[in-house]
Amino acid sequence: MPQAEIGRIVWAVDTAANLLPFELLCLPRALAAKYMLRKVPAVTLEIGIEINPAKHFEAHAWIERNGSIVIGQWPTTVSYRRLWVWE
Repeated sequence: MPQAEIGRIVWAVDTAANLLPFELLCLPRALAAKYMLRKVPAVTLEIGIEINPAKHFEAHAWIERNGSIVIGQWPTTVSYRRLWVWE
């Protein structure tokens, strides 16, 4: 699947999530994107926890393709440790 098509799917997931009358966090967005990209090779859904002992527990879900984040980007000041990967 071309990168432009993947970009359209990510746009559709984010747009639909932003139009709902309630907030969809990272996990439902990542699950929707993973489902829509299920036939694309090397797409993984990843779940991790923030590495910061000064903060409370914080988890995050994102989608990667060949090591690049497709959906679920975070600020460079935050670091997550992977706990689970769904290939």
